[in-house]
Amino acid sequence: MATIDVLVIGAGPTGLVLAADLRRHGASVRLIDARADRLDLSKAPGVQARTLELLDRRGLARELISRGAPTDSARLHVSKRRTTRFPLEIGARDTRFPYLLMVSQTETEDILEQALDIPVERQTRLISFTQDADGVTALLRRADGTEEEVRARYLVGSDGVRSTVREQLGIAFEGETYPRSFLLGDVHIDGLDHDSLHIYPSRQGFALLIPLQRPAPWRLIAVEPGVPRENAPEPTEADLHDALLGLSGGTLSLRDPVWISRFPVHCRMAARFRDGRVFLAGDAAHVHSPAGAQGMNTGMQDAWNLGWKLALVATGRAPAELLDSYEAERMPVAAYVLKFTDRIFSIQASRHWLISGLRRLLIGPFARLISLARPLRQRAFRRISQLGIEYPDSPAITPGAGQRLADLELPDGNWLHELLQGPGYHLLTPEPSNLGRSFLTVHQVPVPEALLVRPDGYIAHRGQAGLEAYLHRWLQPEGVRRARPQPEAAP
Repeated sequence: MATIDVLVIGAGPTGLVLAADLRRHGASVRLIDARADRLDLSKAPGVQARTLELLDRRGLARELISRGAPTDSARLHVSKRRTTRFPLEIGARDTRFPYLLMVSQTETEDILEQALDIPVERQTRLISFTQDADGVTALLRRADGTEEEVRARYLVGSDGVRSTVREQLGIAFEGETYPRSFLLGDVHIDGLDHDSLHIYPSRQGFALLIPLQRPAPWRLIAVEPGVPRENAPEPTEADLHDALLGLSGGTLSLRDPVWISRFPVHCRMAARFRDGRVFLAGDAAHVHSPAGAQGMNTGMQDAWNLGWKLALVATGRAPAELLDSYEAERMPVAAYVLKFTDRIFSIQASRHWLISGLRRLLIGPFARLISLARPLRQRAFRRISQLGIEYPDSPAITPGAGQRLADLELPDGNWLHELLQGPGYHLLTPEPSNLGRSFLTVHQVPVPEALLVRPDGYIAHRGQAGLEAYLHRWLQPEGVRRARPQPEAAP
């Protein structure tokens, strides 16, 4: 039985990004998914600036943008007569994507899968796995009942909230499921400007209308009016219509829904993201409310953080200790996202008379303050867009580093991130350098100091002092890599 480098379980956005990044950095991969096909629902519709930056490095951002609606403002409908518009775009000069892209998750997955150079093995389920000092042995079962044993150096569970990988590891999924849920639908609504998000707060909760291109012009997210009873039937068009009518104060109605669903809201995080040679990523590791459009983006960021590390270690180009930095870097991010989205959802959905009254009273003045106060807007944008994520305490980062490399326009008219298209580490230096090492590309550019940039776009080391020692510690010398052919997908 041949051994592959990584077996990835789950082909949602997290799994697709992870498999692509593993392949990009030279690892052999298999990607399986229990579903027969991609979901045809729009699900997570918001793609943040940081995600677009990383997609752009793989040549995918422009195509995704063409399928979506770049959105740079929101309209808060406090009453029938009072509407406050506030900008989401802040004129950020260190990114080419200073907005929130609204696009169906179906489109995101389609672009990611088309760019993948291996097939997704669908209708294939993980039954069980065991691990030892050298790898993981997994038992897979296909829809026709045939079974196969697969041997991999590492296994990653990106298999969602009900993760088989997490459950078989016995890792606690700590947190809660909120008593209230969301009603969702992709619908047609007349009389709304399509250039903005539209927010309708009320005493009962809130409704959010998100502009899309496909499969319908609007995604509706509405807090369900009451607590859904156990085994409640699927919501109907009338349920969605009544919820929107109530939350918008009778000003809006919908028609021609493409799909309708009920979405329970969880706030949970795995007690750990790693068990030996097995890792968790995306919703298998953390799940939270859709407030702030963080979920899918956080999972994709998990994948970009983990993919290159697994590839380098599995192919002998980095020490195994590099993998310790995944949990050290991503668990604090996930914990912050859970805390942040929990606060937003609690304020949005609470039916307590005091909170709901304050929500209606203060949300208008707060929105106007945000629209006028540029520093507050900038701070909020950097957090929500995930441009502000840093890893200063990572074991694989030297002191003073750990920030995302800003994307700046160079004197020749090109942008800094355009230099980072190739895989591997990139060294940006103001002086000529003869520093040569496999998996390292050197660029002479007008930067104040030498910057060693990781494959995921974060600064690993600053300055010339200690640079060679860092590379010696974390990147194996030329010729160490063990090349392996990519196995054919099982029939």
